[in-house]
Amino acid sequence: MMEPDVLSKGLRNDAPYTHRKYLDAAALGLAGKLTNDNKLTEESRKLIKDGIKLQLKNGVNPEKGGYDSSYQMVGVVYAERWLVYFKNDPLKPDVENMIEKALKWEESRILKSGVIDTSGNTRVEGQGKEKGPNDTVKTVSYSFVVRGFAFWAVYDHDKHSELVARKVASGWDCIKKRKAKHI
Repeated sequence: MMEPDVLSKGLRNDAPYTHRKYLDAAALGLAGKLTNDNKLTEESRKLIKDGIKLQLKNGVNPEKGGYDSSYQMVGVVYAERWLVYFKNDPLKPDVENMIEKALKWEESRILKSGVIDTSGNTRVEGQGKEKGPNDTVKTVSYSFVVRGFAFWAVYDHDKHSELVARKVASGWDCIKKRKAKHI
């Protein structure tokens, strides 16, 4: 990933996807920790900073020029993973602030039933209606939403995030049961 041609091409391709800043930062940062490679760790920190700069004031981490209630949480989960391994990094407070704002926005997309509102999404079940590798429209990754809130509940001793995680898990279970009836 760090070869100049590979890195520059990857960064260009990833530009419209904020979640990939955190995914790449986690990958490079953890590899850097494992191998004691400061070059990987520094690139990881740069990607974290780039992701934080992209966050909108309302907590949205943009995907393809808008918001996406699924990929929002994919990025959060990778940023949380980064935090675990870089708990003494000077960027920690900024990453924590980004996560708190992102979770607050995500919570605004969660219906009383625990189902995630996808209206207006740029990628998943929204206006963009991106297709996955199996040629079906991408759906919300409930596992990432639950994981993001559950991690924060433990990390920040936040009972509210635990309740949100449980609510989303319940909504996810209802969706799976509805789908099973149609099979």
